[in-house]
Amino acid sequence: MRILVTLLCSIFVLKPLYADSLFYEKVKVAATVGGILCFSNQGLVPDFNELLNETIKNNGDNPDHLSDKNVLRLGELIAEKLGNRCTDQNLQRILLDEDFKNTVMQFLM
Repeated sequence: MRILVTLLCSIFVLKPLYADSLFYEKVKVAATVGGILCFSNQGLVPDFNELLNETIKNNGDNPDHLSDKNVLRLGELIAEKLGNRCTDQNLQRILLDEDFKNTVMQFLM
């Protein structure tokens, strides 16, 4: 769980890159989905939905973004790119990649 908290805290590094607040909120929720899904795929999360909802609530994020299919699809893509390396450094590397930023724009704009 400590790694998950670190992973989620690293998302705040993205704020300057994704300045529009609604867009940033969606990226943040997608990154949260991706991070938790990454851990879930490794069998480290007993209840994906419970942890996801709790994390969204604790982060003060808008849970309505979870009903946005593009946010969820982006979260799945992030988890796929993370593979079995669910670290904050790997998440930052993915989200800061120029090609991936273009993908994010296509999903959420």
